[in-house]
Amino acid sequence: MNHYFGKMNYIIMGIGCAILAIGFFMMSGKEDIYGTSKTVVAPILLILGFVVNGFAIMYRKKESK
Repeated sequence: MNHYFGKMNYIIMGIGCAILAIGFFMMSGKEDIYGTSKTVVAPILLILGFVVNGFAIMYRKKESK
């Protein structure tokens, strides 16, 4: 059976999911809702997490000849 995703795809996807979890965790809470970490850093982490997961889906190991 030929699987499209390899070990490296799952590793990259795990890193992307961890970045997303950190971004959502930073965005949660009720104190200081207009703080820099909630309005600037967390959205950047979320975008980065989605980009990394997109890269993990598209990543393909180069074939050796």
